[in-house]
Amino acid sequence: MIDLDEPAFPTHIPGDQDKMHSMKTFLEKTFGPTELGIVDAAFSEWIDQAKVEKQSPEAELAAAIVINLFREGNDTIPAMRKAISVHRGLIDLRCI
Repeated sequence: MIDLDEPAFPTHIPGDQDKMHSMKTFLEKTFGPTELGIVDAAFSEWIDQAKVEKQSPEAELAAAIVINLFREGNDTIPAMRKAISVHRGLIDLRCI
């Protein structure tokens, strides 16, 4: 008997459960004071280095990218710096 209250995971697709778990982790990432501090520090550092106005559309897009980088598992300042330094979108948004 199938339990309709449980999520259905296709068993015929290898690795699909891992992808579902990764997506769930990404979407359910919570932000407390520590997490927000890491995101804010990384974003502020990028703003200073990129010479972008904080109230600009470029900064708004960069903020969304930085949040996603954190949600993807870059949850320390060094990891954020590394991810930011190689992110093509953030490189393209720089004003310098």
